[in-house]
Amino acid sequence: MKNQKVVEGLKKQHLFEIESAYVYLGMAAYCKGRGYDGFARFMTLQAQEELEHAQKFFDFLYEIEEEVELNELPAVTKEYESILDVFSTALEHEREVTKRIHDIYADALESKDYAAKDFLDWFIAEQREEEDTFLGIIDKLEKFNEVPTTLYLYDKELGRRQE
Repeated sequence: MKNQKVVEGLKKQHLFEIESAYVYLGMAAYCKGRGYDGFARFMTLQAQEELEHAQKFFDFLYEIEEEVELNELPAVTKEYESILDVFSTALEHEREVTKRIHDIYADALESKDYAAKDFLDWFIAEQREEEDTFLGIIDKLEKFNEVPTTLYLYDKELGRRQE
């Protein structure tokens, strides 16, 4: 049974996924502007992934006979202190996404909106994976301590990301 509070959460999350893509493009711009093509590629692919997530919300909303809302995107920064700052900010952003997904999930459970709960199961697992990925990257970047040679090599490694 569809619950209006859950529907509103889904609509907001759809927009936040689009906003997330924009945030990652800002991060890609920062990286690209400093010659870190691999980190830029990683963030560009991350932006594409967020748009795929937005599409999942879009499709689900229409499945349950709801209209999506499209609003103006807020400006995002493309200025960071370092590559470590970029990825630390990305982790915090993913933690916010996780919190929002969990809040919608809790509302779905409380209201017995099992269709929404089933839909969100995939996102619960995805967010755990996203946070783990960024934690691993941050761990390595902290160990590298902004040493140019290691950043260069890690830039090349992350640039090989396929999806």
